[in-house]
Amino acid sequence: MKIVVSLRNPVERAYSHYWELVARAPQGGINKRLTFEEKITLTPRLINEGFYDEKLAAYFDLFPRKTILVLIFEEMTENPLRHYRKVCRFLGVSDDFESPLLKVRMNSASSKLGRSKFWIFPIRRSIS
Repeated sequence: MKIVVSLRNPVERAYSHYWELVARAPQGGINKRLTFEEKITLTPRLINEGFYDEKLAAYFDLFPRKTILVLIFEEMTENPLRHYRKVCRFLGVSDDFESPLLKVRMNSASSKLGRSKFWIFPIRRSIS
C-alpha cells in the first residue's frame, strides 16, 4: 500500500474551510453571518486540523516511511506536471500519459463568490 498526502498552508486551509462552511450554510444561518475570526473562536477544529504533524505521526508509526509521499499543495499548483510525474514514480506507474486535467483549476473560489458547486457531491457519491 502507498499513501499520498497533500498538505496545504494551514492558514489558507482554515480560511478555505471557513468559506466552505459559509457556502453550505442555510440562507440566513449563523455561518452566513460569522466572520472568519468569530468562526475560528467557535470552531477550534478550523485551526486544529492544520496541525499536520499530529495526524501524520500516526501514519508514520503504522507504515514504513518509504510508502508515504508528502506533497505541498502550493508547490503542486506551481508545477502540476512535475508533481504528477513525482506521484507516478512513487506509485510505480508510467508518467507517459499527460492528463488534460493538469491544466484545469478545480474547486477554485466559486463558493466564495456565491457560485457553489456542491450539486456535484451527490453525483460523485452515487458513482463511488
